[in-house]
Amino acid sequence: MSELIIRTIKQNPFEYIKLTIYFWSLVETFYYKNIDNVSTFITVVLGTDLFITRKIDIKLHHLITIIFYIYVNTNGMTPHDKFQISRPVMVCEVSSVFLSINNIYSKEMGPRNALINQLLFVTTFIYYRIYSYYVDCIVNKEYHNMVNKYNNFYWTVTIWSTVYVFYTLNLYWTFLIGKKIYRKIVYSEIAKDD
Repeated sequence: MSELIIRTIKQNPFEYIKLTIYFWSLVETFYYKNIDNVSTFITVVLGTDLFITRKIDIKLHHLITIIFYIYVNTNGMTPHDKFQISRPVMVCEVSSVFLSINNIYSKEMGPRNALINQLLFVTTFIYYRIYSYYVDCIVNKEYHNMVNKYNNFYWTVTIWSTVYVFYTLNLYWTFLIGKKIYRKIVYSEIAKDD
């Protein structure tokens, strides 16, 4: 097992860094209720990945998240408000853990474990990035009031743009995930018929 880990770290070290930071951010968010240190590391990782990734939607996601964390960390918020405002964004990363595991171990997992990992990814993606984000951020009046009490006009436009673009991007990714699932089902049915 340790040989597998060492070999895969050598093949893709940045994926391991991202996976480690995802885990750390979730522990900080769910158990310690603190985002100060982890938001800085996430910003650095996302900033680095801006230059590595070629996909426009991923670059947009990273840029939006960086702007969001700059807003949260430079606006003089109380620690409680900073955590409450950041939490809906931080918990979206639950699904990223399973995506990173897939990116690192896709060949070594085997079909059954790969399927379990993919189901966990899809489930956590839809729950945290669509449902939970909508409930905790988009339609939550307390969230709106908390964000708005720290805003001047510039930050109001910036933060609400990031919140809604982030949600729209997650809806787009949900569509792509659904399309991929649909194709797998259709192609597996066609293969059965042959």
